[in-house]
Amino acid sequence: MSSSNPSRPFLPFAVEVESVDFKFSSGHFVASRGFRERLHGHNYTVGVRLEGTRVNPDGYVLDFGDVKEVTKSCCRALNEYVLLPGRSDVLSFRGLKEGQGGSSTHEELQTSSSESDVPGVGAGGGRGGVSLQCPPVESVIEQSASAMEPKEEANANIKGAGLFRASDDNDSLWQQARAHSESKNVEILTEQGQYFSLPRADCKILPIVHTTAEELAEYLWTQIHQKMLKKLGPDRSLRIERGIEMMEVIVAERPIQRAIFRKEVP
Repeated sequence: MSSSNPSRPFLPFAVEVESVDFKFSSGHFVASRGFRERLHGHNYTVGVRLEGTRVNPDGYVLDFGDVKEVTKSCCRALNEYVLLPGRSDVLSFRGLKEGQGGSSTHEELQTSSSESDVPGVGAGGGRGGVSLQCPPVESVIEQSASAMEPKEEANANIKGAGLFRASDDNDSLWQQARAHSESKNVEILTEQGQYFSLPRADCKILPIVHTTAEELAEYLWTQIHQKMLKKLGPDRSLRIERGIEMMEVIVAERPIQRAIFRKEVP
């Protein structure tokens, strides 16, 4: 996974797990100041490397089976969700309520949000902030109408428009559906005034600023480390119990592009 680096202390032993079985398929878009990708998805794969000072009395640095089990579990938790960056400095969210949605990190997001009292688009003041409230959607949409209008060229290649079912005669059904989903959806407002409404159960709200492979690797490092500690037992340490001093997590969007997060084990 990683080439040696002479600036790091030499650790004689390492275990690695990397397989197409460690995967999750998720939707996302990256948003930063003045930039937003289109909503799209990847079939992500994950690899883990742990480096240590010794082989333990059981003959292992760490049991491969434990590492594989934990890695698969962390991948399953992200599989088939739209991944949203709860600490984004350019996206605002509405419809997040404690204990709801696909996120398992709501309490952390709720706690972080109390540190910022600036609501609206761009709240948070940098990479550490979070905004869980947005201004009235209607006012922002009116101000950004030109940015949200469909472009003629975008629709120029649509053929057979008659195949699409007209809904003018079912307005009441649409109204009922909107009213029903209002309390069950996450609403997302971008810096440019673009608006998304997604079923909360289809979203995973993560405590990161951008849903890039780099930040997903850092997030998964924490998740994998925490789950490994639970396997060891209360008040245990991978460093003390197993001699592991370094862990690396790789997240690949495609076979030719991957991000790596590497950190010393506490």
